[in-house]
Amino acid sequence: MRCFKISDYYDYEHPERYFTLRSMLKSSGFTIIRDEKVGGTWACIDSENAEALFNDIVNEWRTKLTDYSPIEVISEEKSIDWDKIRDTVAQRFKHFPSQVPHISDAINHLKAGNNVLLVGPPGSGKSLFMDVLGELLHAVYINMTNASNAGIENIIPILARTDIVLIDELDKANTRDLGIILQLADSTRQVVAITKANKSFLVRLKVPIVAAMNIAMNKRSQNYWKALIDRFIIIMLPRPTDEELKLFIADEADTEDEEIINTIVKYADTLSLRKIVMITKYVKTNRPTREQLINLLKKQVIN
Repeated sequence: MRCFKISDYYDYEHPERYFTLRSMLKSSGFTIIRDEKVGGTWACIDSENAEALFNDIVNEWRTKLTDYSPIEVISEEKSIDWDKIRDTVAQRFKHFPSQVPHISDAINHLKAGNNVLLVGPPGSGKSLFMDVLGELLHAVYINMTNASNAGIENIIPILARTDIVLIDELDKANTRDLGIILQLADSTRQVVAITKANKSFLVRLKVPIVAAMNIAMNKRSQNYWKALIDRFIIIMLPRPTDEELKLFIADEADTEDEEIINTIVKYADTLSLRKIVMITKYVKTNRPTREQLINLLKKQVIN
């Protein structure tokens, strides 16, 4: 068994290049291991021609990095009436007055050309805010929970035609895609070269990025925190108060049934505002019994 250290090939400015090399090695029969005693990441294979095979793959990888003709993704300045956007969003959040100052803050930063990262627990309105922006603007929406295993590089060419980029569930992104997202955030200020797998781009986005994530609980998310706050303005979103939720549910579901209202509020800690909106529409249309509603709500809570 021969092993070759590959962590030395890691490029902090272009982490996706390193993961391309790893993929090429794995597809050729190498096993990738992390050696805590010696240190570093290694590619190992049981072969008489191990060194020659490793060198051939590294040379092919280096050739790919230099041979690609980059695709230019250069957007134009957008003329957006952010004051009108702020008024419309505030109207949509009229039931949640405790949220409005934070949402207004976010829009003020978008107006200034800054990227915004919304951070808060489930039910704090992050996804709902992005839904409203998506309705009002020509947006590209990416949910990292459902992102393809192939990565997000396939959407890069269409970013030049958008008004805003919306990235939900950022804390669910894998390390490979997080590296690209950080580079896209850089591209809102300068031209950035992004190389991913068999594609290379020169990107300059003159549109803002809004990303959303739950409060980072895992080590990987925390490791990226410094890089994220260097590229995004952080807006912390608290959950609406129970009283705000009750008034919202009563209005949206068109009901004064306190038992129904309190039942939804009881589950609100585990639901997004987007999901609560869906539940209220169901209540308004179907008028379920409390038992039917509880059965529905239990099915929405997935641990």
